[in-house]
Amino acid sequence: MSDERTVKLLTKACWSSSGWKSRLDLKPEELAVLKSAGFATEKRELSHDQCVSWALDVLKRTSVERVRNAFVASLTSRRLEYRSALGSFAYLHRMPDHRFERTPGLRPDLCSTCGLGPKCSLTQKDSVILNFERYKWGGVRHDDLDFMAFDLEMFARLPEVSPSAEDWQALRSILKAATDPVTGKSVNTLKKAVRTLIKSNDAEADTLCHILSYAGILAVDDHRGFDGRFVPFADRADERPDSDQRYPLNCWKGPGIQQDAVRYWFPQVADQ
Repeated sequence: MSDERTVKLLTKACWSSSGWKSRLDLKPEELAVLKSAGFATEKRELSHDQCVSWALDVLKRTSVERVRNAFVASLTSRRLEYRSALGSFAYLHRMPDHRFERTPGLRPDLCSTCGLGPKCSLTQKDSVILNFERYKWGGVRHDDLDFMAFDLEMFARLPEVSPSAEDWQALRSILKAATDPVTGKSVNTLKKAVRTLIKSNDAEADTLCHILSYAGILAVDDHRGFDGRFVPFADRADERPDSDQRYPLNCWKGPGIQQDAVRYWFPQVADQ
């Protein structure tokens, strides 16, 4: 699906040394390369219910074993497009089929089950940006239903990978850091620890922590992730409204992990 040239084109299109570009920086022939590689997809206009069907359909075609292996294999390879899928899969795999029903209170424009609005639109520009985010950081919008469906659809096109012994050891080290009273004291201290354990920057470490929280590993008893049940949008806590962290990472105080979630997703390293 991809090669070094097309990934570089994603970066050229979206990013510069000063951050996001205001518009896609692509020549027509460069856009054609991204189209042929599957990175610039046709525009989609979907209702909420159609987006739910899309997400659940692509979920059915995705195996937990492949998602697990991809996440672990990404830890030492730094192939972040493989890391992203666990966040989307974990978030989706307990979500019920449902119709749009407004959220009571402050956000009546969003669905009380999934948080999506009554409609969603993914333009060709959106697909380039979302793919860039997958390759750059391992995804950043795992709580957006349209991104989850898109992410898993793109993941299905990637070659399968198998984690090495080094990858599994990296996962053990990250989980151990989350339980340490110093490195696991907060999300910020854990992110710093992650950067010493695997090659990553702060943004990548932040996404990794969010993915582990969606999987229910970095979570607390009162505010679990999505490993055991789907948490409706209307029921998600906002304990720190000034925080950039999203549910359930915004409720994780540390140190500590949910061992049953580790056993669910990564039985190879559970209780080690």
